[in-house]
Amino acid sequence: MPNIFKRISDVLAANLNDLIDRVEDPERMAKQIIREMEDGMASAKRYAATAIAAERRIGRDPAFAREVAFWEERLGGLADAVPPVEPPLDGWARIEAALARADRATEAKPGFWHNLPLWRGLALASAAEPASAGCLLRRRRAASGERGI
Repeated sequence: MPNIFKRISDVLAANLNDLIDRVEDPERMAKQIIREMEDGMASAKRYAATAIAAERRIGRDPAFAREVAFWEERLGGLADAVPPVEPPLDGWARIEAALARADRATEAKPGFWHNLPLWRGLALASAAEPASAGCLLRRRRAASGERGI
């Protein structure tokens, strides 16, 4: 019996993954990644501003400077264990190029519901329908000899 539940679980997972793969749009995913990177940059700027303010405070406040020195001595070895990483030099250029490609791709195919002739045709049809129904009703009344408004 547990084997059946495992199989059902596998089938459901496979179908859900297939559905997600079909719906996923690479341009939108790239835009989302860029938005997340921009949020990360904003956070990094806030942290940098906090660090600059702390450096200035160290120069002004001896008690704060002693507290910082205590924690740097205690935790300094952790920072030495992590090697520095340089971002690729062409990183921003690649991101901007990906955004430009994504914008061009979305502009090239506006989609079914963004079709002006479609909406104009629907508006004309919806205006013509009551008029034609009124004419048809008047014709039937005239043929039957019934008098109306």
